[in-house]
Amino acid sequence: MKLNWRKVFAGVAAVAALTSVNLGAASPASAAIDVGGKCPERCLTLFYNTGYKGSRFVISYNGSGTNGIPNLAGYNFVTSGAGQGQPVKNNAASAYATFPGVGTSWVVYYNSGYGGACDAIRAYQEIEYAYQLVNTYNNNASARFLTYTPSDCYRFGS
Repeated sequence: MKLNWRKVFAGVAAVAALTSVNLGAASPASAAIDVGGKCPERCLTLFYNTGYKGSRFVISYNGSGTNGIPNLAGYNFVTSGAGQGQPVKNNAASAYATFPGVGTSWVVYYNSGYGGACDAIRAYQEIEYAYQLVNTYNNNASARFLTYTPSDCYRFGS
Protein backbone atom coordinates (compact mmCIF):
# COMPACT_ATOMS: atom_id res chain seq x y z
CA MET A 1 0.00 0.00 0.00
CA LYS A 2 1.42 3.33 -1.09
CA LEU A 3 1.17 6.21 1.41
CA ASN A 4 -0.32 9.46 0.14
CA TRP A 5 1.86 12.01 1.96
CA ARG A 6 -0.37 14.94 0.98
CA LYS A 7 -3.30 13.34 2.81
CA VAL A 8 -1.09 12.52 5.81
CA PHE A 9 0.20 16.11 6.05
CA ALA A 10 -3.31 17.50 5.55
CA GLY A 11 -4.56 15.29 8.38
CA VAL A 12 -1.73 16.38 10.69
CA ALA A 13 -2.41 20.04 9.86
CA ALA A 14 -6.12 19.60 10.58
CA VAL A 15 -5.42 18.00 13.96
CA ALA A 16 -2.94 20.77 14.83
CA ALA A 17 -5.50 23.43 13.90
CA LEU A 18 -8.22 21.80 16.01
CA THR A 19 -5.85 21.45 18.95
CA SER A 20 -4.86 25.12 18.84
CA VAL A 21 -8.51 26.19 18.62
CA ASN A 22 -9.40 23.99 21.60
CA LEU A 23 -6.51 25.34 23.68
CA GLY A 24 -7.43 28.89 22.72
CA ALA A 25 -11.00 28.38 23.90
CA ALA A 26 -9.75 27.21 27.27
CA SER A 27 -7.18 29.96 27.78
CA PRO A 28 -7.85 32.59 30.44
CA ALA A 29 -9.19 36.04 29.57
CA SER A 30 -6.12 37.73 31.05
CA ALA A 31 -2.52 36.88 31.75
CA ALA A 32 -3.29 37.52 35.43
CA ILE A 33 -4.86 34.06 35.67
CA ASP A 34 -2.83 30.96 34.92
CA VAL A 35 -4.14 27.41 34.89
CA GLY A 36 -2.58 23.97 34.98
CA GLY A 37 -1.48 21.33 37.46
CA LYS A 38 1.09 23.19 39.59
CA CYS A 39 0.70 25.99 42.12
CA PRO A 40 3.37 28.71 42.07
CA GLU A 41 1.55 31.05 44.54
CA ARG A 42 -1.96 32.46 45.26
CA CYS A 43 -3.57 29.32 43.95
CA LEU A 44 -6.82 27.46 44.16
CA THR A 45 -6.39 23.75 43.54
CA LEU A 46 -9.61 21.90 42.70
CA PHE A 47 -9.69 18.10 42.98
CA TYR A 48 -11.91 15.64 41.16
CA ASN A 49 -12.51 13.58 44.33
CA THR A 50 -13.18 14.30 47.99
CA GLY A 51 -10.16 14.45 50.27
CA TYR A 52 -7.77 16.06 47.75
CA LYS A 53 -7.69 12.92 45.62
CA GLY A 54 -7.88 12.30 41.93
CA SER A 55 -6.83 14.62 39.16
CA ARG A 56 -6.41 18.31 39.93
CA PHE A 57 -6.77 21.69 38.27
CA VAL A 58 -4.96 24.78 39.53
CA ILE A 59 -5.97 28.42 39.12
CA SER A 60 -3.19 30.90 39.95
CA TYR A 61 -3.66 34.66 40.36
CA ASN A 62 -0.68 37.01 40.06
CA GLY A 63 -2.25 39.96 41.89
CA SER A 64 -3.40 42.19 39.03
CA GLY A 65 -6.02 42.19 36.32
CA THR A 66 -8.60 39.42 36.07
CA ASN A 67 -8.91 37.62 39.39
CA GLY A 68 -10.87 34.54 38.39
CA ILE A 69 -12.56 32.39 35.80
CA PRO A 70 -16.23 33.36 35.29
CA ASN A 71 -17.04 30.11 33.49
CA LEU A 72 -15.10 26.89 34.07
CA ALA A 73 -16.56 25.32 30.91
CA GLY A 74 -13.75 24.32 28.56
CA TYR A 75 -11.26 23.60 31.35
CA ASN A 76 -10.33 20.02 32.25
CA PHE A 77 -8.61 18.28 35.15
CA VAL A 78 -5.01 17.93 33.99
CA THR A 79 -2.96 15.74 36.32
CA SER A 80 -2.94 11.95 36.48
CA GLY A 81 -5.51 10.15 38.58
CA ALA A 82 -9.26 9.65 38.62
CA GLY A 83 -10.97 12.34 36.57
CA GLN A 84 -8.02 13.27 34.36
CA GLY A 85 -9.39 14.92 31.21
CA GLN A 86 -12.87 15.40 32.73
CA PRO A 87 -14.39 18.90 32.73
CA VAL A 88 -13.68 21.01 35.82
CA LYS A 89 -17.13 22.59 35.62
CA ASN A 90 -19.53 20.67 37.89
CA ASN A 91 -16.93 18.03 38.80
CA ALA A 92 -14.83 19.43 41.68
CA ALA A 93 -15.28 17.71 45.04
CA SER A 94 -12.52 19.19 47.22
CA ALA A 95 -10.03 22.05 47.17
CA TYR A 96 -7.13 23.71 48.87
CA ALA A 97 -5.84 27.22 48.52
CA THR A 98 -2.64 29.17 49.11
CA PHE A 99 -2.70 32.83 50.09
CA PRO A 100 -0.55 35.96 50.24
CA GLY A 101 -2.06 37.00 53.57
CA VAL A 102 -4.89 36.85 56.09
CA GLY A 103 -8.22 38.30 54.99
CA THR A 104 -8.19 36.97 51.45
CA SER A 105 -10.32 34.17 50.02
CA TRP A 106 -10.68 31.85 47.08
CA VAL A 107 -14.38 31.49 46.31
CA VAL A 108 -15.99 28.71 44.26
CA TYR A 109 -19.47 29.49 42.89
CA TYR A 110 -22.41 27.31 41.92
CA ASN A 111 -23.22 29.42 38.82
CA SER A 112 -21.16 30.91 36.04
CA GLY A 113 -20.44 34.61 36.41
CA TYR A 114 -19.66 34.29 40.14
CA GLY A 115 -23.26 33.79 41.18
CA GLY A 116 -25.37 31.54 43.35
CA ALA A 117 -24.35 29.48 46.34
CA CYS A 118 -20.64 29.54 47.12
CA ASP A 119 -17.83 28.03 49.16
CA ALA A 120 -15.17 30.43 50.48
CA ILE A 121 -11.77 29.14 51.45
CA ARG A 122 -10.46 31.89 53.74
CA ALA A 123 -6.86 32.68 54.59
CA TYR A 124 -5.93 32.07 58.20
CA GLN A 125 -2.76 30.16 57.41
CA GLU A 126 -0.59 29.93 54.34
CA ILE A 127 -2.68 27.00 53.07
CA GLU A 128 -6.34 26.27 53.88
CA TYR A 129 -8.25 23.13 53.02
CA ALA A 130 -11.77 22.15 52.00
CA TYR A 131 -11.86 18.36 52.45
CA GLN A 132 -15.25 18.30 50.72
CA LEU A 133 -16.92 21.30 49.15
CA VAL A 134 -20.33 22.01 50.68
CA ASN A 135 -22.41 24.37 48.51
CA THR A 136 -20.56 23.62 45.27
CA TYR A 137 -19.74 19.91 45.59
CA ASN A 138 -19.81 18.70 41.94
CA ASN A 139 -21.77 21.86 41.11
CA ASN A 140 -19.04 24.41 40.52
CA ALA A 141 -19.18 26.79 37.59
CA SER A 142 -16.82 29.70 38.41
CA ALA A 143 -14.07 30.66 40.86
CA ARG A 144 -12.17 33.79 41.86
CA PHE A 145 -9.71 35.32 44.30
CA LEU A 146 -11.04 38.07 46.59
CA THR A 147 -9.50 40.39 49.17
CA TYR A 148 -12.50 39.72 51.43
CA THR A 149 -14.79 36.81 52.29
CA PRO A 150 -18.41 37.00 51.09
CA SER A 151 -20.74 36.64 54.06
CA ASP A 152 -23.25 34.42 52.23
CA CYS A 153 -20.75 31.64 51.39
CA TYR A 154 -19.98 28.49 53.34
CA ARG A 155 -16.67 29.36 55.02
CA PHE A 156 -13.70 27.03 55.24
CA GLY A 157 -10.79 28.10 57.44
CA SER A 158 -10.95 29.14 61.04
